Amino acid sequence: MVEVEVARVLLGPVEDAMVYTVCPGCLALRLLVPGGGFECGECWWDRLRSPALVTRRVDESFLRGKREVTRYEVLIIDGAEPLASIEPEALCRLVEGLGVIVVVRGLGLLEPSVYREAGRCVHMFSIDASALVVERKPRGFNRVYEVVGDEGLNVEVLLPYRRRGLKAIIATLAGRYRRPVVVDPGEGYEDDAYRVVDEMRKKGLLVYLHGDSSFTTLDVTCPSCGATLVERRPWGVKRLYKPPKEPSRVKCPSCGATTPLVDMEPVRRPRLQRSVAIL
Repeated sequence: MVEVEVARVLLGPVEDAMVYTVCPGCLALRLLVPGGGFECGECWWDRLRSPALVTRRVDESFLRGKREVTRYEVLIIDGAEPLASIEPEALCRLVEGLGVIVVVRGLGLLEPSVYREAGRCVHMFSIDASALVVERKPRGFNRVYEVVGDEGLNVEVLLPYRRRGLKAIIATLAGRYRRPVVVDPGEGYEDDAYRVVDEMRKKGLLVYLHGDSSFTTLDVTCPSCGATLVERRPWGVKRLYKPPKEPSRVKCPSCGATTPLVDMEPVRRPRLQRSVAIL
C-alpha cells in the first residue's frame, strides 16, 4: 500500500487548477501535497511548509473510491514540489489501474531525471515557474529551463504575472521552447497580462490567460495549422475533435499533427460546475 500525506483534496473542473491542455472541461481530483520545494521568503509555496499544517494520508483505495463515486477523469498531484516528497516509483504504484490522466505540478527545481522517471505514469507535468519571477530567487531557479526544455517530458507551464516586464520570459517559454504557457495575473496586472497574452497568441503561440472573463484567450489551437481544437465560452467547453478512448496525445483533425493536448473519451454524466473541498 502506498500512502501520500495531503493537506487538502479538491474536486472541480480541470481549468480551476490552471491546467488548459489536459482533458478540456473534464473533472479533476486534486491532491495538495505539503512540504518539498525550496525555501523562499516571498513565494507562495512556503505556506505549505508550515509544521502546523493539518494533514491526512490517502492511499490507492481512497483514490479508487472517489473515482467510483465522482468518476473524475484527471488526477492532479499538486504542491510545492510533490516529487521531492513522493518517490516516482511510489507514485506509479499509487495511480496504477486508475484509468485517469495523471498530472504532476512542480516548481521545476529538481533534476530533470526525476521528472523523466515519473514520466512512466505521468501524462503531463505542470511546471509552476514562480522561481523565475520572484525578486529573491531560490537556489537552482535556472533549472526550470532545463526541465521545460527536456524533449522527453510533456510539459505545460504556469507563470504568475505579479509584476510588469515578463514578456521576455513568456516569449522564451512559449516561443523558443514551444510549450503551452498559462499566465495567472495578479491583482492590478490583469490588463497588462491580457495585452501580452493577446500579442503572443497573434503570433500563433500557445499562451492562455487564466481567469479571462471574455474567454478570448482560452481557446486551444493547433500549433501547426492554427485550427481551433477547443472552444471555451461562458456556457461551457467544446472539443472540436474526437477524444481518444485511452489517455493519449490528440491529433489535429485538420492537418493530422500531434498537438500538446492530452485527452481521453469523457465520462457521460452531468458536469460539476464549481470546485468543492472533499477533505
